Amino acid sequence: MTPPIDDRREGREGKDLADDGGSGAAEYAEQSHTLMDEYMWPLGGERLAERASARWADTVAALPEGREVTARVVGRQPFGVFVEIIGVPDALGLAEITTMPPDAALPLMGTVVRGTVIGHASHNHQVKLRLLDHRD
Repeated sequence: MTPPIDDRREGREGKDLADDGGSGAAEYAEQSHTLMDEYMWPLGGERLAERASARWADTVAALPEGREVTARVVGRQPFGVFVEIIGVPDALGLAEITTMPPDAALPLMGTVVRGTVIGHASHNHQVKLRLLDHRD
């Protein structure tokens, strides 16, 4: 399930756009758009989660720990990236920033990445990955 969106941004907490008579609304919208571009939940996240749940046994069997995979980034959050694993139908992975080198940047949406399976999170049907590299 996708968490609720918090539209409050730095310097705008608890303030309705109408409070300032409309001035600053364009700046706020632009800032919100920029933030949405940087960090996004996977599009169609609930459907992805449902499909991942339905195929979970197949996914675990196809992706044992230690297996190298290729995937495409479908969502970004400050804690890591969500990926669709190529060649394994409905397999959803998560590469957390804690598994990345300290100087590594989060890959952008649509980036193809390579990683190693380091575990399985049965409670949310996600394959845990450690990224090896990526190309934009």
